Amino acid sequence: IRDARHDQTHAEGRIGAITTDLTRRQPTRGEKFTIDIEGRTITQRKTAGASLLTKIRLAARARTERRWTVGHIGGFDLTCEVRSGRHDARLEPDLALERTDFSHSIGIDGETTPVGLIARLEHALDRMDADLEEHRRRVIDAKARLAGYEPRLGEAFPLQGELDGKLFQLADIEADLAGTEGVVFEIHPAQPRAAAA
Repeated sequence: IRDARHDQTHAEGRIGAITTDLTRRQPTRGEKFTIDIEGRTITQRKTAGASLLTKIRLAARARTERRWTVGHIGGFDLTCEVRSGRHDARLEPDLALERTDFSHSIGIDGETTPVGLIARLEHALDRMDADLEEHRRRVIDAKARLAGYEPRLGEAFPLQGELDGKLFQLADIEADLAGTEGVVFEIHPAQPRAAAA
């Protein structure tokens, strides 16, 4: 019940935030593509991706941890954070689309291409409608779970007798194992067989 209530509350909060995001979102598909990168407006995807990747990778090479707004796309700020990696001392960049109550991380690695980065950003923008539907389904699912759980709250567990018997057997087995804890078993090597005559 606790988990279902949490899931419902979380999904309802995300629905509100995504609805707000959808009112803010501006189209970027086709000829409508535009991105602002540190005050410069770019309308070519490859140029935009190259500029964005260059700024992010140069910041990572500077070996200084920092977080800043690197640009703006589709009605949302793009932030970049350069911080220490999880497994070593190298600084790793993290690009995020700043949505309502949510930083949507956009993966960047050594294989990321300029066009690929822009495609990831546009996919994140386009995916908001599907995210909204997914969270609506989660609310329905949580409500259905609650409808099944809440009426049974406080009822006796129908298999309680069987459970108690199994717990008793488990306690006996654990007691037997605890009694053999200090016993050392000797292992004798196999005797060599006599050679065939």
